[in-house]
Amino acid sequence: MTKTSNVIFKIFAVILGIFTALTISLSSTYGINGNVFRLDRHSEPAKYFWVYSIIILGGITLALGMLLLFKVINGFSKNQLRITAVVLIVLFCTGCFAVIFLFPTIPMTDAFYVHDTAISFAKGDITQIDGTSNYYRKYSNNNMMVYLLAVIYGAAHKLGITDLLTVGRCANALAITGCELCFYFGIKKLTGRLTTAVKFLLVSTLYPTMMLMSSWVYTATFSMPLIGSIVLLSAYLVKTKSKPVTVILSAVCGLIVAVGYFLRPIVVIIGIAYAICLALWAVRDKKRLARSAAALISALVFFVGGFAVCKAIDKKYYTGSDRNFPLSHWIAMGLLGDGTYNQQLVDMAQASATTEEAN
Repeated sequence: MTKTSNVIFKIFAVILGIFTALTISLSSTYGINGNVFRLDRHSEPAKYFWVYSIIILGGITLALGMLLLFKVINGFSKNQLRITAVVLIVLFCTGCFAVIFLFPTIPMTDAFYVHDTAISFAKGDITQIDGTSNYYRKYSNNNMMVYLLAVIYGAAHKLGITDLLTVGRCANALAITGCELCFYFGIKKLTGRLTTAVKFLLVSTLYPTMMLMSSWVYTATFSMPLIGSIVLLSAYLVKTKSKPVTVILSAVCGLIVAVGYFLRPIVVIIGIAYAICLALWAVRDKKRLARSAAALISALVFFVGGFAVCKAIDKKYYTGSDRNFPLSHWIAMGLLGDGTYNQQLVDMAQASATTEEAN
């Protein structure tokens, strides 16, 4: 069984490595012509053969380059691995902060509304989110992001800092770096191999997309350290033999998932994955059943408690609306086309008189 599992994991790792390399290559060549990858049925794919060739060649080159670097890392001593880890973390963090000042731009998203509202909270211009406004009448899913930014901006405002957007970007860079650290220590703890964790750092540092997101202060990036924290806590849960530690770590996971639900629901998906892995881990050894049950109950109790607290906060600082887009709207949008913004679905939801009708 172990040999079969190792073979499966190696095949999966190779496939994942190839796709990672292709993604890095794609992100490097995408600027050549952004419309190349949105060909309709009347387009001539042969016309863009050279673009796809560059992407494939770049992916193969990067894959071979990483394999070579991995081989070099395999020969490192523990001290060399620690030094390499520190260097890569510093490079990653530096890259995130450099982007803030070198590429201070963000996509055209509703992040503008979120920042404006958070700044108004921080300056004391408002005390609640207006549920009758054109934006928040439909979208309450970003409320938690507003509250978090309001706390950060409020602290900066009291210190006399006026450029609050840069403060948000710095917090965003820290969030992305924090996620990187959580994954690094989680992988190190779970595998027991510093070499594997350093390889993760190498791939992350070579992947520019993460760093380029530093200027986009939004739920997508603020939720990342929550996801990383679940991975880190799960690694410690697997390794610990102490029932009290198991209960405490599970409780923290439950709280993180609860906050993540209000910040960006993808955190809940990671939480579900955590519960499934916990169940599978318990099934492999009956002695683990009691610990797994305690962990699950602890996580569930604190998830419910955290959910109630977040709900109370939202009720206090949001006037409410009976025309919010329902959860089914976002699920439908994710299932259609490329899973991005869909104007037709938005028009359908806007035409509904209430949230229940839109659902």
